Parts: sequence; structure tokens; C-alpha cells
Amino acid sequence: MTSTSNLQAAIMTFSPEFRPFRPEDLPEILRIQADNLVSNLPEDRRSDGFLLTAFSPRQFEEMHREIPIIVADHGAGLAGYLCSTGVAYSRSIPLLFRMIGLFPEITFRGRSLDRCRTFFYGPVCVDRPHRGRGVIEGLFRALIGRVRGRFDVGVLFVSSRNPRSMQAHLCKLGMTRVRDFEFDGREFGFLVFEVP
Repeated sequence: MTSTSNLQAAIMTFSPEFRPFRPEDLPEILRIQADNLVSNLPEDRRSDGFLLTAFSPRQFEEMHREIPIIVADHGAGLAGYLCSTGVAYSRSIPLLFRMIGLFPEITFRGRSLDRCRTFFYGPVCVDRPHRGRGVIEGLFRALIGRVRGRFDVGVLFVSSRNPRSMQAHLCKLGMTRVRDFEFDGREFGFLVFEVP
């Protein structure tokens, strides 16, 4: 088999389990986070996507208690993870607090966000060797299964310096960019999606 055939076979057989976080997943989540944190990446690797902020083990556990963290488990480790939080928890994070202040100004599907049952999506990170293999789509589908009936709308921010993430959320997941905003001297896109 050629190396191209081997790669195609590996992609076709790659089928991770998308499941809720378990405590034993924490070391892998912290590793993926560290490997993709913007402050740990050289400039030439940032165009492939990055995380802006590091969360502590305690913060991951707090987020998980509110809305389960979803992981992509491929048997030999994790291919990625997706966190979410409710509005109450998010008020303690300055960037998200800024977004909450914009809710009355943003209308989505005929209602302002402050009149919707809204939650925050993210952070999400797919480990570099597993990008382009359907991981983000699987994480998203699993999350929707968990939040359906509890929330109407999900919201998130994407740094304007992170085009790979913006493309993934707009094109692969069908989210809507409703506006841009500034926080701490940096530009972000404000994205929303409906919980079906």
C-alpha cells in the first residue's frame, strides 16, 4: 500500500466515540490545551488554529458540572474536546461578560438574545493530528444532543486572528456571524446558532 492509500484507510477507519468527559480524561485535555495555546505556538503555526486562554483543572470540572464536556475518544487517547457554560457561570469570565452585555442588541431568529435560553459554546479544540477528520462535527452533534430542550441558542466568540476556527464554525457547523466586537484591544467575531 502506498502512503496515500494508508492515509485514506486510516481516515476511513477513524471513528471516535463522542462521549461525556470522565475525570481520567483531564490529563489528555490539558495536553491538547497546552499544545494549542496561542502563547505556546510559534507565529507560523497559529494560522492552523489556536486557543486563547488556558483553563485550570478546577475550571474544566466546574464547566463540566453545568453542561457536560464532550470528548472525542479514539481509543488511544482523545482527538478533541468541547466545553460549554451557562450564562450564570460565564459572567465570571470578562470576555464572556462583555458578550452578555451585547445580548439585548443582537436579534437572532426574531428574538433578542436576552430573551432566549442562551448558553456559551467553547472552548473547543481538535488535536492537530486529527483535524479535517470530522471531529468538530461529531463533538457538535453530541453537544446538541445534550443541550436540546434546555437552551434555544448557543453563542461563541472567535478571534479575528483565527481564520481556521472561523471557517470551521461558519462553513462546517453552519453558525452565523452576527457582529464583530472588541475586547481588551482585540477583535472578535460574535457567532450564534440555533439549538434545533
